[in-house]
Amino acid sequence: MNTYSNALDARTHWALHRISVIAGNETAAKDRLFWALSFAKRSGDASGHGDEVTQCPALLSDVPPLRDAFLAAFDAVRDRRQKRRTREGLENELAQMAQEANRGCGLSYELFVKRFSQEVDNLLEMVEHPFWDIAIEIATSKGYATPEERSVMQDEIEESGGCSLTGIDPYCCPCGRHE
Repeated sequence: MNTYSNALDARTHWALHRISVIAGNETAAKDRLFWALSFAKRSGDASGHGDEVTQCPALLSDVPPLRDAFLAAFDAVRDRRQKRRTREGLENELAQMAQEANRGCGLSYELFVKRFSQEVDNLLEMVEHPFWDIAIEIATSKGYATPEERSVMQDEIEESGGCSLTGIDPYCCPCGRHE
């Protein structure tokens, strides 16, 4: 969905929220407010990914909570985009991603590489093309493997009889998928 369809959904849920407030239905009012703010944030997020200068859509601008949700999401996306245009910003984001991948890998290097590399691949979709080489250079220094390298690694794991998830010997693997 784009900026304006999300804004329309936000405004619709806002109207339903107001009706629920007037009707005295607190549960429905909270639910509709949640969705109104969610769609306003999605609108800001979608708008922030564009290169053009964007204002808050008229559907949101006259309702302070919706306008604030839109602007907060818009500013967050623009801030992330700006940070991804610097080596330091990319290093910080990739270091955070490496820490997160390390937390969930069970000290299996192969699982770390898979998790981290998948996250880097997702990040590369959002990094502007002129900064890909920098991002890949930094990611490679932290353990990134290309899809081809991961495929070779997976083949080697399967040939050696290791767990296809963790790469560890199945008799020692903590994943819980082996008997």
